[in-house]
Amino acid sequence: MKNRKPGFFRLFALLSMTMLLGSCIDDYYFDKYDKAKILSFSLSNQVGVVNIDHEAMMITVLVDESSDLSALVVTGIEVSSFATVSPSLGETVDFSEPVAFTVTAENGDKKVYQVIVKLSQAEIQLSNSDFEEWYEVSGSKVYLEPGSSKESTIWASGNPGVVTLGAPNVIRSGNEDDYHVLLKTVELPLGAILNQGIGAGSMFTGSFQLNLSNPVASARFGVSYSARPTEFSVKYKYSPGPVVKNGKLQALSNVSDSCDIGIILTDRSVEPYKQVAIAWFRSGKNVTEWQTLQIAFEYGTIVSPEPYEMPKDVYISENGSVRLVPVVFGSGDEKPTHITVVFASSHRGDYFEGAPGSELYIDELRLIYGEL
Repeated sequence: MKNRKPGFFRLFALLSMTMLLGSCIDDYYFDKYDKAKILSFSLSNQVGVVNIDHEAMMITVLVDESSDLSALVVTGIEVSSFATVSPSLGETVDFSEPVAFTVTAENGDKKVYQVIVKLSQAEIQLSNSDFEEWYEVSGSKVYLEPGSSKESTIWASGNPGVVTLGAPNVIRSGNEDDYHVLLKTVELPLGAILNQGIGAGSMFTGSFQLNLSNPVASARFGVSYSARPTEFSVKYKYSPGPVVKNGKLQALSNVSDSCDIGIILTDRSVEPYKQVAIAWFRSGKNVTEWQTLQIAFEYGTIVSPEPYEMPKDVYISENGSVRLVPVVFGSGDEKPTHITVVFASSHRGDYFEGAPGSELYIDELRLIYGEL
């Protein structure tokens, strides 16, 4: 019998390359490009999510209540392919009044966005933390992602990677009166060829950009945030799957699955980044009815940390490429610049390990503020 494996590997590689190239050039064609949109935007001292309204040509940003509106730095701005924008990345701008940002397409067309900056309240909540809003992602497979739109959401999931090999495993559950999130750990038989046969359901604040050469680098954790909560609460249910498997879909003995629910505050003003505070919950207990967790933040260096409390390096996008930035314990007195919320149906999902059938339900995340 002929060995068909080499041909299969070539086909798999070709399909992977096609998906990657498609994600990179889906808005390109061979005439001068006419798109002139601001796709993402961020400022120094930003709190929470930026609202980009393409119809009204308006961008609204909240910044920390102690900020000087007359001198804020544009820390992030992404525009359509081949377009330019003014003011640009890195400029210090006076936002005491609305500021016009002009985007010029490759063909010369111009669009002007009005950027309005407001001071936030100290006890801000994260956008869509009740998970009622979802938007549709179209492509070879159609599925839902949390948020009102791709441009405005602070939430991301591992769905873009999982759907290349199977069905989405971060799912809108419930009904229109009360939606919530279902995260499932699933088997991905095609991925087992590359030792990636387990897909844990994962959702987090940040963004996901599929990186086939380094899948772990696909998740860019964290969004802008500068408050100092004392606790968080969330409703959850969890049922662990019966057998934990590795990326080759081999059963692991004497190992059980657990869910992860956690929040990390970091100061990214200088490198290495500082872990300012962490509040984390890991459990393999079977919880079939909704329960409300309330987890306290621990600020500063933890003397005897659990493995999941240790600082974790993060991938960031920079000048069109990706790099890993080290994170260390902070003193706890630093002002946070970013917040990372993580939900996962298998705690070792980033190592492509977990129990198929593990299910984590999440709803009504709230940040709690008080005296530290």
